[in-house]
Amino acid sequence: MLRKVWVHFIGKKEIIEKNNYVKEKIFNNFLSKYSFPIINSNSNYEEIYKSFLSNNNNPNNHPDNDGNNLPLFFLEINLMESNAFITKDGNNEIIPLISLKPLYNIQKRQQTQELIFSSKQRNVALDFLNQKEQLSNKNFSKSSALIKACSLKTKGMKDTVILDATTGLAKDSFTLSQFDFRLIWCERHPIISLLLENAMKRAQVDHKMNNILHLFTLKDCKELTNKTFEQYNLPFPDVIYLDPMFPSHTISSALPKYELQVLRELMIMLDDGPLDKKKEDEEGALLDWALGMNCAQKVILKRPSKAPTLLESKIIHSFTDGKSDVRFDMYFSSQ
Repeated sequence: MLRKVWVHFIGKKEIIEKNNYVKEKIFNNFLSKYSFPIINSNSNYEEIYKSFLSNNNNPNNHPDNDGNNLPLFFLEINLMESNAFITKDGNNEIIPLISLKPLYNIQKRQQTQELIFSSKQRNVALDFLNQKEQLSNKNFSKSSALIKACSLKTKGMKDTVILDATTGLAKDSFTLSQFDFRLIWCERHPIISLLLENAMKRAQVDHKMNNILHLFTLKDCKELTNKTFEQYNLPFPDVIYLDPMFPSHTISSALPKYELQVLRELMIMLDDGPLDKKKEDEEGALLDWALGMNCAQKVILKRPSKAPTLLESKIIHSFTDGKSDVRFDMYFSSQ
């Protein structure tokens, strides 16, 4: 299903071809592994897609069958200077802004299973440089459930290493990073991995987010062992944080945030099967793996507030913020 993603470069061709970041990270490390169709155009999405649908009798319907390779998403690599980030180290290299644009109405598909083309779906991009102000408006503090759950009595935040084993869009990881926790990320989905790496690069060249020690890309966290951290010369995690995507039946009738909807769609594309059952099975497997990682002191599992407890006999405590719809279940690792 990854064939449903097309890569869309925006910018002057000569700039794209000479850009070192594009060569190394996008072509050598990403596009060489996946056969994504590539287009280079500064046209708007209506114009681009109209040409794709020119032979279709009904341009409002999104063709989706094995005989038609029209994209469901554009992975946008934007090197226009107004959107890209220019390094300040004297090289003036442009670090593109990478984002994902759905080409169909996601809300409609989730409600009715219909695929209807829409150029009005907004792009999803990770931009840690502009998130700090948003975080301050959400009243996070050391007494917030997430921070309390991940803190240790024996170490300060600056000395505590957290493995975010299911990083996704790194919303919680970003919050933890602003409280000076040291973080190791792990993400298995190739497109989300690229978005994370791009956002981290853009932040770190501006001397931000330097407490992100490493990003494991294209890797299922269950493949990580104590030996993995030794091989990469990384400290062992003190805390393993798990935030598996919630099954849809645990979400209220209102649709979740747009970014989460897009993430769910990508996971469906990756897994090729009913997402909810796979995720229910995977939560238990993730917890078993994490508890078996005896290098960590504890495991934190994020769950919907009304979801049943996993391994109830082993849970130590649950942290919640008032009437929040999520909770953080704490387990001690097997040591």
